[in-house]
Amino acid sequence: MGRSVTATPALWAILGGVGLSVPAATAAEPSLCFDVEAGFEKAEFIVERSYRTEQTHQGYIEPHACVASVNADGTGELWVCTQGHFVYRQQCAELLGMDVSKLRVTSSEIGGGFGGKTHIWAEPVALALSRKAGRPVKLVMTREDVFRGSGPTSATSIDVKIGAKKDGTITAAQATLRYSCGPYSGMWAELGAMTAFACYNFENVQSVGYEILVNRPKTAAYRAPSAPMAAALPSSTPPWKRCGTSATSGPS
Repeated sequence: MGRSVTATPALWAILGGVGLSVPAATAAEPSLCFDVEAGFEKAEFIVERSYRTEQTHQGYIEPHACVASVNADGTGELWVCTQGHFVYRQQCAELLGMDVSKLRVTSSEIGGGFGGKTHIWAEPVALALSRKAGRPVKLVMTREDVFRGSGPTSATSIDVKIGAKKDGTITAAQATLRYSCGPYSGMWAELGAMTAFACYNFENVQSVGYEILVNRPKTAAYRAPSAPMAAALPSSTPPWKRCGTSATSGPS
């Protein structure tokens, strides 16, 4: 579950969005295990780091393309470059008011995807045009269309706080993750918060994710939704370097 909160100018500035409009932010419910504050009180060292990553497009060689054909009896066929043809069939049928059983989707071999070809883009338009014209319709997005209109990964701002004892035992870990998500909220904050410390067996841990609505294209997955930044950056904040020893609370 999530809740809506007001995006403050300071929060928006953290994401480097000065000059762009942002109506609101969506916060995932905090993921909390045991007592984080008590864990930090036990720590002999506390390391805090802040990280930022920019939006990155998946960079597939082949742009989005499709061929749609809708027949007079209401059945339709769609040939498309996609990583998820069942998702395309369901969403296109819902948008066009078609019976899902009457739409056949054939997924072709694709010239790269990396998570960026799991969302519909031009396909419902091609189906609607074919239904109107009574002829097959082919649509191919230009490279400019792809960069402007399809989903790059989210830009992020991540704060990490980890406490440890001198022997390297981690007593508490905390992460705040902010994901830009274009004009629509989604699942990015929730998945990022779930991922942040998932590999570690910490007694006291908290992760909170925020989705920041921005005047940018809709975001999409890139090598797993939200996961690369959430997994890499907390793991790049090792307090045991200050302790001069190895951590005893490693991956579970």
